[in-house]
Amino acid sequence: MKSPINPTNEAERRRVLIVDDHAVLREGLALVINAQPDLLVCGEAGDVSGGLQSVTTTHPDVALVDLSLMGGSGLELGQGTQGAPSSSADAGIVAAR
Repeated sequence: MKSPINPTNEAERRRVLIVDDHAVLREGLALVINAQPDLLVCGEAGDVSGGLQSVTTTHPDVALVDLSLMGGSGLELGQGTQGAPSSSADAGIVAAR
């Protein structure tokens, strides 16, 4: 019996953008996320401006965002992405402190 979550290619995996100003944390999260059969890290950024640029270039389904970023707040990133082109109408942002 086939598992309900068993994508056969990258197009079937949920695309995740990681935005955090700590490179080691981004790398660790990317390892954990990419090990999941239904998730794929499509990009990483270390600040608000990089996050905004990554949203428009990588078209994530979801973004994991640190609320305390250098050069701004993760909340600013969420506000800045409203109306940005996305690969999915149900794209969302998860922010953590």
